[in-house]
Amino acid sequence: MKKRIWVLFLLIGTLGIWLFYPRSFYGLSENCDTITVHFIENTLEHGMETMVYTQESETFAQLQTMFQRYSYHPTFRTLGNSLPMEGNDAGYWIQMYLDTAGERTVFICGGTGEIRIKGRIYRIGYWGNKTALAMMNDIAEICQWDCSLSK
Repeated sequence: MKKRIWVLFLLIGTLGIWLFYPRSFYGLSENCDTITVHFIENTLEHGMETMVYTQESETFAQLQTMFQRYSYHPTFRTLGNSLPMEGNDAGYWIQMYLDTAGERTVFICGGTGEIRIKGRIYRIGYWGNKTALAMMNDIAEICQWDCSLSK
């Protein structure tokens, strides 16, 4: 009986570490050659503006520095495949492509605190959506996109 309790405690502890251990966005982008950013308005027309940055650009370096400040972590929804995201709290979506020598990492964020990375749902921050909204605002500011146009 004691052995089962210890095994259960170990499994719960391992799951807790997996769920709450932060992963850096910089880890997704550190070797990328180009960053493509799509700002998609959350309106019926879904207006979109696309910007592409290469390693030589100042904006690329600013985005890389910004990625070092933010992290994401798995949730129980990460275990599911192709689940829909919660919605949109920002009034616009950001879809980013991080291209590295023929490999593409895609992530999509709408400001709810959830982010889709490579088709799986993760969380930015631990409580609410403030961290996700701050990251989206930082990306819009670095790319000089006026996010007030989407509201």
